[in-house]
Amino acid sequence: MADKTQKLVDKLESLLDNIEKLTDDISLMCIDARNKIDDYNEKMHTEEFPELDHFNNIDEKDDK
Repeated sequence: MADKTQKLVDKLESLLDNIEKLTDDISLMCIDARNKIDDYNEKMHTEEFPELDHFNNIDEKDDK
């Protein structure tokens, strides 16, 4: 009986490890997707309103 129980525990532990790895992979994919969306939105904003670049630079100088 103890042998069957240990096999079940080992199998569950393996499944949990797999779930944890998949969760980590999904999290990294989400972070990458968010970064790409942010980059895209930043490029679109800059292209639509290039005249605002001057004001953005002023803000960066004030922060220093």
